[in-house]
Order: sequence, then C-alpha cells, then structure tokens
Amino acid sequence: GYIHEADRVIGFLLEKVEGRAANPGDWEICKAALQRLHDRGILHGDCNRYNFIVGPDEKVTLIDFADAKIDADTEMMEREMASLEEQLREETGRGGGFITVDSDADI
Repeated sequence: GYIHEADRVIGFLLEKVEGRAANPGDWEICKAALQRLHDRGILHGDCNRYNFIVGPDEKVTLIDFADAKIDADTEMMEREMASLEEQLREETGRGGGFITVDSDADI
C-alpha cells in the first residue's frame, strides 16, 4: 500500500509473504482466491503461477497488481478465470522473478 501526505505519495508498505509459487495441484485454492478478487470487481491482470503464493497453511496470497483493473467487466474476469488452470501448469518460468547468482561463481 502507498502512504499519502497532502495528496502525494511519500512511501509504501511491504509485507514479506512466506510460501511457494502455486502449481497445478493448487488449482482449487487459487481459483477461490481469484474468485474473491473478482467478486469485488477487480481483474488481477497477470495470473501467472508465481503471483499466487501458497503459504504453509495452504492460504493463497495474490501479489503483483501492476496490471490490475478495478471495475473490470464480467467478460474479462471470466477469461482470466478460464485461463487459470493453464497458467498454473505453465513451466517456462515467465513471471518467476530473479535468479540470485553467487558473486564468486564462474558464469
């Protein structure tokens, strides 16, 4: 979230989310999390498997709302939901973030 002062952004809040990227076996819990978002009229916009963080308690946290749309139309949300299962099976690493490299490693 952003911190505002006098109509300007002066900072933002972060929360460390523990867990792992979703996989095809998490389809039901990811579907439920995405449906809760859609029920509020919000399109996530980037439902790759790495944007669904599954915690140790099987709680799903959605991240990366850069492409989200508020008051999205029903058709867009239906297409997003229909693509979810395929997105969870996707194995190219798209959306997977950065790789940490040891500075002493030979590359």
